[in-house]
Amino acid sequence: MKSLFYTLFIVCLSFPVFSQEEEEVIVEEEETEEEMPIHQREIGFDLNFSASNFGGTAGLGLKLGFNIQDQFIAGPSIRFQESWSNGIGINGAKGVKSSFAIYGGGAFIHARLLNYFFVGAEVEFLSTPFQNGYLMAQRVWVPTALVGGGFSRAFTPNFRLNAGVMYDVINNINSPFRQGYFMKRANGTYIPVMYRIAFFFPI
Repeated sequence: MKSLFYTLFIVCLSFPVFSQEEEEVIVEEEETEEEMPIHQREIGFDLNFSASNFGGTAGLGLKLGFNIQDQFIAGPSIRFQESWSNGIGINGAKGVKSSFAIYGGGAFIHARLLNYFFVGAEVEFLSTPFQNGYLMAQRVWVPTALVGGGFSRAFTPNFRLNAGVMYDVINNINSPFRQGYFMKRANGTYIPVMYRIAFFFPI
C-alpha cells in the first residue's frame, strides 16, 4: 500500500514539470513565428548597353520591390541612360556627333515561379529629346510597357538573378529602348523585343 501511495506521489510531482516544458516549447515557437518578416523589401537594378557605327546607349534602371506572399514582387522604378549618335545632329545634319540623357520612372510587378522562372510587366515614362529619328531641342515624355519573362533564381539568400526577354507593347517611335531591339521581320523592320538582365538584393 505504501508503495502505491509513493508511486502516485511521484506521478503527481511529474505533471507540473512536463506541463512547464510544453509551455516553454509553445512560447518559443510563437516567438519564432513573430520574428519572421511578412513583407521583405529588395532593391534591384538592370544594365543595358548597345552600340554600333551609328551610335549607342548605356543605362541603369533601379527598382525598389516589396515581396507579396513570397511569390510576387512589385514597386516603383527609376531609369537613367546616356545615348550618343555618330551621325545625327539637332538639325538632322549627318556627320555631327551628339549625346543626350534619358530619364524617368514608373512601376513594375513580377511573379516568381518555383524559384526558376518569372513573368512580369514594367511600365515607365521616359523623357527624351529623340523624336521621329532626330534629336530635337524640345524633350518629350514617352510611355513604355514591357511584358515578358525568363529565368529567375535566388543563388543565395542575399542575391537573385533575373535574365529574360521583354516585349515592348507600346513600341513608341520615340522609345529609347528601340536601339536594344534584336529581332527583325522579313521586311527588315525590328520586332520590339529586348534582353533584360536584372540583379536583386534584399534590404
